Amino acid sequence: MEVVDIIAVDHLSGRQFEAFLEALFRDLGFANVRRTRVAGDFGGDIIAERNGARWVIQAKRSARTVGIRSVQEVLAARAYYGVTSCMVVTNRTFSNSARELAGRCNCALVDRDLLTDWLGGRSTSSTDLFRFTSAHRIARYRLSNDELIRAYRSLKTKLGRPVRLCDVDAHGEYSSTVYRTRWGGWANFLLEVGDGTKKPTKNDLVAEYNRVRSQLGRTPTRSQFRRLSSQPVSRYERTWGSWRSFLESIGDKPTKRHSIPKDELIAEFKRVRAKLGRPPTVEEMFEHGTISPTTYRRVWGNWSRFLKEMGEVPHHVNNIPEQELVKAYLKLKKQLKKRSLTQRDMNGYGDYSSSVYERRWGSWTKFLSFVGDAGTRRVHITDEDIKRDYLAVKTAVGKSRCAASDVRKHGNYALSTYLKRFGSLRRLQQIMDDGSNSLRVETGTIRLGSDGKSGVTSPRINSR
Repeated sequence: MEVVDIIAVDHLSGRQFEAFLEALFRDLGFANVRRTRVAGDFGGDIIAERNGARWVIQAKRSARTVGIRSVQEVLAARAYYGVTSCMVVTNRTFSNSARELAGRCNCALVDRDLLTDWLGGRSTSSTDLFRFTSAHRIARYRLSNDELIRAYRSLKTKLGRPVRLCDVDAHGEYSSTVYRTRWGGWANFLLEVGDGTKKPTKNDLVAEYNRVRSQLGRTPTRSQFRRLSSQPVSRYERTWGSWRSFLESIGDKPTKRHSIPKDELIAEFKRVRAKLGRPPTVEEMFEHGTISPTTYRRVWGNWSRFLKEMGEVPHHVNNIPEQELVKAYLKLKKQLKKRSLTQRDMNGYGDYSSSVYERRWGSWTKFLSFVGDAGTRRVHITDEDIKRDYLAVKTAVGKSRCAASDVRKHGNYALSTYLKRFGSLRRLQQIMDDGSNSLRVETGTIRLGSDGKSGVTSPRINSR
């Protein structure tokens, strides 16, 4: 088997990924390796044997973090196929809930870092490889703890005050997610570096909540509080039983969708509308409303549907003048400061959903051509375009490495475009640091190495 880069694996289809792992497990010393049938596999993609143990393996090629469902499926497959061991292999990472369930139920997890080790041949034997699967909670990181702590202390010196999570995302060298994932929470990290305090009392927690609430001017959601506070949400949940119970104990109303009646949502919309003298956009609801527009989208499906029910949008989209649709698009483009909008931008923040434009012009691409925008489809974007955009983002934020939030806020291309092309921002940074051209991804082709060979064949790993 030839050595294959992890980026090439990202471009495999689901069935190709299964075939790839089938060959990989044979090379790692498994016997009687076979794939299950395509339909009705009951959560297992590959059956194999090793050292007298029979394994069922789920192959999960994904573009995002793999959740608990995959672990649940392979545990069910273990019982169905009557095997002794089970495993989930992905080209991405696993959620905390997936790792917790796997640890309790003896399910081995192989994530992107470990799979990269297999492909790079950095383990000396198959025994070494599977030591990681049996102790999958022990992660191998490219960034050491010392590097993260040095970056934190440098930021603390620069700010001249205690560092909050929002400071890390706005000004730090690394994303706050790295710290929370590594130490299990921001408070745990602060204790590690000696900046943490003794366990706060209930009064301390309420005072911290009131500080964040005053800063926002409204009841914060769990995610907003997690971003702005040095106290983890989990501490409130452990103390009061749940976030909702805490809010009710201090007289605040929960912000979850199911806790807010439709009448209250409509009343808040009408209040903002009266304040502005016209129907607010999604961005204006974020700015002036006390209830997130996300709640409206979850209840009504999308913002346009809600406006239609309020009588703010004509009942037939064909009655909306083209000029009005174009004006709404250009207004949102100016608000988001983008050269061209995606359908996700329009659905998330626009006055009308992208489907309105598709029905009127035939497709989103045809509409973009109508208004003279080139669009952001990957086929129109070269590797050099992305690299230049990444450098521009680095300059804008003043960091040596960009976080995902930096690209979302300042980049001209969607984060998904970066990830589809290079797999991760870390990988892109490495390529730019090394000046490497050993990997190029073109439409329909994956090139590996400098020998010009293309395509993904059965990769070989030397595990001896």
